[in-house]
Amino acid sequence: MKKLMCIMLAAFLIFTLQFSAAAAPAKKTPAAYTPSSINIVYDGKPLQLKNKLMRYKEFILVPAQEFYEYLGANVTWDKDAEMLAVNTDTDSVLFFKDQQSVIINAIQYPMVTPAVMVNGMLMIEVTSAASSLNYGVYAEGNDIYMEPISIEEDTKSKGDIYDWNIPIDDDIEKERIKHAYKYGI
Repeated sequence: MKKLMCIMLAAFLIFTLQFSAAAAPAKKTPAAYTPSSINIVYDGKPLQLKNKLMRYKEFILVPAQEFYEYLGANVTWDKDAEMLAVNTDTDSVLFFKDQQSVIINAIQYPMVTPAVMVNGMLMIEVTSAASSLNYGVYAEGNDIYMEPISIEEDTKSKGDIYDWNIPIDDDIEKERIKHAYKYGI
């Protein structure tokens, strides 16, 4: 009889715990990417982008293609390689979807957060995007100011991006880079 009572008590506890866990309200998780009211100020004026900047945790992301076109760069999206190629007279920059690095003039550098697709657009963290074309950024209030810099003027602001090269160990990454060079982008 004691054995039967123990089994029934155990079954009751298991049954009760299952239903109480199922009935507990689920915690809401905030949306990973949310529109941001931050402005990027370039040449004394806010950038006039059609698409909003996005916030991911503490990072501000820019719609990469629109951002670089605004700065006068030639921009190409390669759907097969999931790669954005940015070309100016002096720089060639490659971003790959879901990669946390950027290739600038054939050298790979780390980024603070990966390039991601949000609402069908490749989004890049603003300091990584700006520094890839030799712009420095600083924040004041609700604005991010972007100014051209040279390495001689300010090497410290580029330290996180330009001081070290990451080895390319990933075979997929190597194939993407070969693809980029094959097509001259």
